Amino acid sequence: MRMKQNESGKVRQERVYALLDRLGIEYGKIDHPPIFTQADSELRPVQIDAVIFKNLFLRNKDKSRYYLYSLPLTKRADLTAVAKALGETRLSFGDEDALNEKLNIQHGAVSFLNVVGIERTDVILLIDSAAFGCDKIGVHPNDNTATVILQPQDIQKILDACGVEYRFLALERCEPVISKAQEEDIAEILRLQYAAYQSEAVLYNNDSIQPLTQTLEQAIEEFRESIVLKAVSDGAIIGSVRACEKQEGVYIGKLMVFPEYQNQGVGKRLLQTIERRFHGKRYWLFTGAKSEKNLALYEKCGYKRFKTEEAAPGLTLVYMEKQAVHVRKNRKAVTPE
Repeated sequence: MRMKQNESGKVRQERVYALLDRLGIEYGKIDHPPIFTQADSELRPVQIDAVIFKNLFLRNKDKSRYYLYSLPLTKRADLTAVAKALGETRLSFGDEDALNEKLNIQHGAVSFLNVVGIERTDVILLIDSAAFGCDKIGVHPNDNTATVILQPQDIQKILDACGVEYRFLALERCEPVISKAQEEDIAEILRLQYAAYQSEAVLYNNDSIQPLTQTLEQAIEEFRESIVLKAVSDGAIIGSVRACEKQEGVYIGKLMVFPEYQNQGVGKRLLQTIERRFHGKRYWLFTGAKSEKNLALYEKCGYKRFKTEEAAPGLTLVYMEKQAVHVRKNRKAVTPE
């Protein structure tokens, strides 16, 4: 469907709600007077129980690439750091004509939801990873007289449905520190879980998998029955894993890493750390048969497949194990004098 030029904001707003309904995404919507600038947003007369996001339309030096960067309203945008993360020499703000041409929107109503209903666009969407530290976020639904309230874990589902290029952006990273999680960490770990398992939901065309439907109460109960580790970078939990001892060995589950930190060795470090908590035991875990990256990681870490199981139509689970390695100390030979 190609969007009509100068289509009214109300029509485009309804198109956003229609997509959210079709995807089964829960959302809230609040009408308010027009908001054109950040200053207007800070003085909005309605109270919104969400972190409001601002959106910056950017271009590279030679105008060959355009980006839309979404980040919390109160967070300073470090364009130098963003450019470095993207491999660009410099980023500048795109002009009104380019914004209208590429997203058919005017300043004041810009958000990542501008891609809803557009047949194609070469604008690359950048979502600041701070979104996943929020319970809810608020953005304009293609109209600056309304704010739609979303859960961060639904962002990826929306963008996948629109078929656009996007990436989650985490800046100023430091080496993650792994430690034992506390019960007060569970809400943040659950938000991480919702983000990390979005790719699995897409892979299996099933957004009702247990990691995406687990409630906070259920997560707390699971926490109390397991040892849970967290990987923390710049004050945010970006990875986690848990394990509990059962009759057949140590079960390891929910090894997860925030999307922007994947493929950087964080998952491997978490897995090795949790294994050391149960030294000398048999470890076992499972993952989906289509989850090739998971299977490759586990096999690289010494796990071998021992059975498969049809869990649901289209979902085959692969069970893997790693036998305990007992290290025998070598006794020093004594040479008779």
